[in-house]
Amino acid sequence: MAHHTIRDEEEDRQAYESLWYHALIGLAYVAQDGTFKRANPAMQRIVGYTEAELQSRRFQDITVPGDVVADEIMADKVARGEVDHYDMNKGYIHKLGHIVPVRLRVVGLHSENGFEFFVSQMAEIHQPLVTVPPAMHGGFHPMTAGEIKWTNIGTMVWRDLPKWAIIVGMVSTAIAGAVVTLNQLGII
Repeated sequence: MAHHTIRDEEEDRQAYESLWYHALIGLAYVAQDGTFKRANPAMQRIVGYTEAELQSRRFQDITVPGDVVADEIMADKVARGEVDHYDMNKGYIHKLGHIVPVRLRVVGLHSENGFEFFVSQMAEIHQPLVTVPPAMHGGFHPMTAGEIKWTNIGTMVWRDLPKWAIIVGMVSTAIAGAVVTLNQLGII
């Protein structure tokens, strides 16, 4: 059995602090009610709020409304110990008002006293969600990470895609009267 010395603990603390402040991904400690307890600089950059501003908010306050319920349901399962973590794509509402799509992982920290808090990790989604081959464009333009554009219809934000589209791996968008699956688009 290895012994953990005070020097090892100090090195661990320094490594943790370096990771927290220099991570490429956003990290946050979140209370069971959704209030932010801590947020690293990457998280602050992603949402545009300082740590102090986040500490007066709940994740529900800065989450796209259509993503709140699923996030709350899964967070409740983590807090009750039914699952140890969950992953989801969701949108944060930046302080300046635009939506920032992220990939989120939430893990629960439990002690002998029960649930303590959530540890959330988030990475911005920068790449296009779907690229449509030029031959299929017609009045449709390729989806970007933020929107889908139809020439005659307007714009739909990507988060408004039906949730089942992600679950079954199909986007049922009519393009020249055809249903285009992610397989046909070469995504999966």
